[in-house]
Amino acid sequence: MATPDPRDARITEQDARTAELEARLLSTSRNSSKPPSSDPPEPASQEVGADQPKARRPARPQGSQARAVATGEGE
Repeated sequence: MATPDPRDARITEQDARTAELEARLLSTSRNSSKPPSSDPPEPASQEVGADQPKARRPARPQGSQARAVATGEGE
């Protein structure tokens, strides 16, 4: 009868540890008692046009200029 190889026991231990660590990586605040702050950041949005800058609204007059335009003063 052959003697058991100590490396087999070590490999079995490492396989179990790997499975445990992979399971822990999959746990989030939604499926465990972890706080939301421990969740990894969410990936960036993949929406169409997400990489393009948003269109800016035209500037509008502010302060005394707006009042003068609205009342017709200063002409």
